Amino acid sequence: LAVCAAQSSPAVVSHLLQAGAAADEPDSNGLTPIMWAAAAGQADSVRMLAAAGASINRVSLANFTPLFFAIKSHDLATLEAVIALGGDTDHIGPKETTAAQLAVYQKNWPALGLLLDYNADLSALDRHGHSLLHAAAMAGDVTMIEKLLEAGAKIDQRSGPSTLTYVTEANFGIPPDEVPSMTPLFLAAENGHAVAMERLLSAGADATFIDADGRHLIHAASEGGDVDAIELALTLTGDVNVRMTDAQTPLHLALRGASGEPEDGDLLQAILRRLRDAGADIDVADEREKTARDVGLSGLSTIRAEFVKAFDLEDTTSAD
Repeated sequence: LAVCAAQSSPAVVSHLLQAGAAADEPDSNGLTPIMWAAAAGQADSVRMLAAAGASINRVSLANFTPLFFAIKSHDLATLEAVIALGGDTDHIGPKETTAAQLAVYQKNWPALGLLLDYNADLSALDRHGHSLLHAAAMAGDVTMIEKLLEAGAKIDQRSGPSTLTYVTEANFGIPPDEVPSMTPLFLAAENGHAVAMERLLSAGADATFIDADGRHLIHAASEGGDVDAIELALTLTGDVNVRMTDAQTPLHLALRGASGEPEDGDLLQAILRRLRDAGADIDVADEREKTARDVGLSGLSTIRAEFVKAFDLEDTTSAD
């Protein structure tokens, strides 16, 4: 029944139920047929199994419910069916994960939009230390940003420590770094989403936030690799040569964050020219006594070529 609930038609599911198959029988992992149907996006089979007595809120051994499996299916009709049947939208899954947070992890924005109608916790920080608005800003999803703001999300909420206590990580048992305190606007800039930045700013986001490393918005945008985001940040920050705690300028970050891939050359050229036109100083040294000139001329050949071209320099270095 579980196999057919996931992979066959409602007619086959109906036939098996009529033949006496147990509607709510779990497998060795605690997964019931309705969970398999939900995970496969089989809304009609979900309804049929529920009508036959399957629990819509049964919990698997891993602490998932049919609703969580429906989110994973990316089939909105199935999620709607589970909720209509009484699926608990407040269930907390493994690793303290809410249904809305799972939707974010799955990049299932329609599911998140639906869950917002059921009092999703907007302030809760997930395993990465981010709220729902942080996640939407990082993804650059303007529609979801608008829905979250309309629902009451705090526009300048800071990211923070993860809700989880990691014992070890695969990386030789070393726990992950602490999540730095950042605003949704800052994360939108860091991920190169200019339109999302504009929407957050129009709603009153604080453009003066500076993180623990002394990064201003223009630093974050320079790391994000988007010319429009850099343009917007420049109008807000003003000083293109503003320095971080370690004395790096936005130009340092743009060069150090460049991919070096030939296909990204035009983008890097546009970024460098925009910073140049704003007055970027290539001879400001960071705390390692490296200037942007040093970084540009010592980088990969593709980065070096774009840097030389943007700042009209003579390339005296040898080829890689």
